[in-house]
Amino acid sequence: MTMLSHMAESGDPAALGQLLRSRRERLRPADVGLPPGSRRRAAGLRREEVALLANMSATYYTFLEQGRKVRPSPQVLDALASALRMSAAERRYLEVLAYGPRGPGGLAGGDGRDGGDGHGGKDGPPPEQVDRRVLDLIDRLDPYPTYLKGRRWDVLAANAAARELFTDWDALPGRERNLVSWMFTSARAREVHLDWEAEARGMLGRFRLVAARHPNDPDFVALGGSFSIESVNAPLLLALLPDAIHIAASAGRGTRFGRVIELLSEECAANYPGKELIIQRLLETLLVEALRWDIIGNNAASAGLLNGLRDPAMARVLRAIHENVRARWTVADLAGIAGMSRSGFAGRFNGVLGCAPIEYLARWRIAIAKQALLNGAKSLDRIADEIGYESASAFSTAFSKRLGCSPGRFARRHTVSANPGMPAIS
Repeated sequence: MTMLSHMAESGDPAALGQLLRSRRERLRPADVGLPPGSRRRAAGLRREEVALLANMSATYYTFLEQGRKVRPSPQVLDALASALRMSAAERRYLEVLAYGPRGPGGLAGGDGRDGGDGHGGKDGPPPEQVDRRVLDLIDRLDPYPTYLKGRRWDVLAANAAARELFTDWDALPGRERNLVSWMFTSARAREVHLDWEAEARGMLGRFRLVAARHPNDPDFVALGGSFSIESVNAPLLLALLPDAIHIAASAGRGTRFGRVIELLSEECAANYPGKELIIQRLLETLLVEALRWDIIGNNAASAGLLNGLRDPAMARVLRAIHENVRARWTVADLAGIAGMSRSGFAGRFNGVLGCAPIEYLARWRIAIAKQALLNGAKSLDRIADEIGYESASAFSTAFSKRLGCSPGRFARRHTVSANPGMPAIS
């Protein structure tokens, strides 16, 4: 796993494609003045329809949505933003994903409206300070709740009404005086915001836009980051992980997880050489410790891959399957690896992993096959052989039964030819 601690200088084509697709799928034909048509399989608009509205070729738009390394012009981004009915903030985020925080003109922070240098420099940004006159103004606005937030949305100042409504920011440790952190970790936030989910979702979207302008700032990385799994089987691995892991502050205190948090806080507050590298490694360690917590520290761990790895016998079976998916595994073979009878093994596997052994094996094989089909470099015979099917016919039958379409149709529906004369496929 690799920590995505910063956005590439040239933008993030994959994230750009994801944003375009999500905005396309949320629109209906009626929203943009198009007839609904018939036999519509795609969610929202079709790619060809977006290309038509933006006055570009369907193939070029498909390349953008697939995350290929093409560099759209500002005019193309304007056309896409208009066609997809994007807000001003979404349009700005589209530009950040296309060109990086420096923008198409190569200036840090794009248009400079973020109030920073876009990267924080070698030693990080200078401490934020508030002018005395601003503090006086905030106090004079009482009894209207008023606060001032910094570039990372830390609360720099608040009047008495704001402290009464939200929380006493001054009484919190410095690293906890943050609006995003407060929104997602404080029970008070759910009391203040009647529609908390909508407010939290909106805040997260706005903060992501701000964070994209500071890609190399370790303070932003420490507050909110993301991980990628560098594996062809990433979709299945992610599906087997829990949707969320909640570790209460009181429960994590004094544990390995808590100690990593303390080290991370110290590193963020200090200004030691190699700060960015240490923070990146600590965040990766934090993820592993969180997954360990779900396995070891959570007595109510749900069935799944992590729970299976906790069980020594099941872990041996999982290791065997993943190391040799090509083998013609039977329940008897896997039970032998676990050192159990077939019936005892089948029941235990189902209880720990949440599915039957052969079902787990089939899911794993299909996940590998899907990735191979999308890459388009291997024949059906070769794919079938590599994942343990006796023939391409047997593989196609199993694939069609599970996904409802043939391998060839799946590949055609999810890829587009590099030939400019070929139409895009939704």
